[in-house]
Amino acid sequence: GEPYLHFAVTALCNSVKNNAVLFRVSELCRTARALARLSGCSPSFKRVLTRPEQGVLHAIRQRVLEPEVLLDLSGRQAVQFLHAFAKMQVHDEALVEGIGQRMIRPDIIRHLDWQGLSMTLWALARLQASPPELMSALAAQVIAGDVRGRP
Repeated sequence: GEPYLHFAVTALCNSVKNNAVLFRVSELCRTARALARLSGCSPSFKRVLTRPEQGVLHAIRQRVLEPEVLLDLSGRQAVQFLHAFAKMQVHDEALVEGIGQRMIRPDIIRHLDWQGLSMTLWALARLQASPPELMSALAAQVIAGDVRGRP
């Protein structure tokens, strides 16, 4: 029941929180996506997960924002992080700004496909965030018709 779920979620979150500093980008991304999926399936899970004292999302955010981790972030992973935090409705300006700065780099923005572009815009809308540099870079890609895949 509910008490066991609370216990299990707390144990999972503590494990992730305590080990996030060791996670590589791919592990951080998979973890954020899994937490977002689970929080969408269970309001109880989401309540425990998003408590400020829980700290697991803060630990993931801190690790993602480390300069060497940000540099390893691919465009797809950047999109997935924004999308995961948006699905959980976790508003984090520093995360949006840090990932946004990574995404505007030519090696990232030029490789976004239509799906990545739409997921990014959805996430930003859901988070009620509109970092000017990222919004300008996304708009420039669309205007230039420089987006991979089919519209």
